[in-house]
Amino acid sequence: MTMLMLGIFGAIGSRLGGYGVDRWGASRVITASVALHVVALALLPLFSGMKFMGLFLIVIIVFAMFLAGPAIQTYFIQQAPHSSNLVLSLNTSIIHFGLAAGAGAGGALVSSTSTVLYNPWLASIVVSLGLAAAIVSFYVRGKREVQTTS
Repeated sequence: MTMLMLGIFGAIGSRLGGYGVDRWGASRVITASVALHVVALALLPLFSGMKFMGLFLIVIIVFAMFLAGPAIQTYFIQQAPHSSNLVLSLNTSIIHFGLAAGAGAGGALVSSTSTVLYNPWLASIVVSLGLAAAIVSFYVRGKREVQTTS
């Protein structure tokens, strides 16, 4: 039942992500969804003893993750419209690299602390770095667009 619920919220997030890109733009949806993801990850260890709240935060994490998907793909296509196939394949490769690196980092953290309690905090730090990189990219792109229109 839990996996069904996560799947439903993932599908809703993906749908709303696509709608959000059309309405507010890719950079705003990416920023909002990744910030929501960071907050939910950071709060998760604090509510580890509360089953309902922990599950709620995991639902928020899945929702935010799927909310960002269409926005990230749209943003990458906007950056290289003539190379969209290459850009999206690189995005998929980086996602899989991140999954492997996250599993390795999580395993190393569990090995050194003998608990999984801190893994969401490590993940929130890494996702925060991703958010910072996205914001820098948005800033540079905006600055570049202003220079080309001037």
